[in-house]
Amino acid sequence: MKIIALTALIITLTACSDGAIIDANKLFNKGEYAAAISKALHAESQYDYTPLQQVELDYIVAESYAKLNETEKSVALYKYIVEKYSDTKFALLSKTVLAKIQP
Repeated sequence: MKIIALTALIITLTACSDGAIIDANKLFNKGEYAAAISKALHAESQYDYTPLQQVELDYIVAESYAKLNETEKSVALYKYIVEKYSDTKFALLSKTVLAKIQP
């Protein structure tokens, strides 16, 4: 019985963490950039993510900062993504953005 309860808890937490990523993306897509940042940062503090999930949240935050014209914050995050998650599509996307922003 304990194993079933533990399994159910793990599934629930995984669904919640995935839901937070989906919610942050939805907020971003609706143009609610400050809310997307808030959702992503809150999710990062509440759940343990895989590296791919973590970089997706970081990218949402970087893109949101860019849309809010907070260039220094977005550039710092794009550079962080490129350095820490170099083998992901988000690093490639970040490199592309940085190439356009920085001479």
